[in-house]
Amino acid sequence: MNQYVYSFRTEASRGETFFRFTKFPEIISAIPTSEFRKLSQDEKDAHAADAVITALQARISGRRDIPNGDRPGAIQRGGQVALSVRQAMKLELYKTYLSSEADSVADLARKLGKAETLVRRLLDLRHPSSSQEIEDVIGALGKRLVHGWAVQTPLERAGTRSQGRYNQAAE
Repeated sequence: MNQYVYSFRTEASRGETFFRFTKFPEIISAIPTSEFRKLSQDEKDAHAADAVITALQARISGRRDIPNGDRPGAIQRGGQVALSVRQAMKLELYKTYLSSEADSVADLARKLGKAETLVRRLLDLRHPSSSQEIEDVIGALGKRLVHGWAVQTPLERAGTRSQGRYNQAAE
């Protein structure tokens, strides 16, 4: 399973601070600089994470490609957004769906014998679908989810401060 870690940097301009992502040029997210200065790092990270999830969901809705993540060690000045395991599983399901012969989510649901609502929820990065449901649908599409695990030390996690807090909220 791919690592979905996206670095960001912040830039101040004309009274606003912008969050910039190399992998998501479409993200135009800004906060008034006076408010930005008052935010904790966790709040900045949560803002960045929300922007990434929104951009990814738009790509899913538009049947567009999902960018590979940045190297976890490639931290930019702002920080990193690390998706939860469940969100990564959903992105892998989405990629499997794109490579299938299904023309639409409705078509995929029919082929799987599942309700369209269920399939849409499985592709919704903010919906708390079960891991088993995601794995079952990937299996029904003739694939198997294979992953590698890594545990980061606090030093390695520098720049990904929101990972634990945000991921718990996302799951």
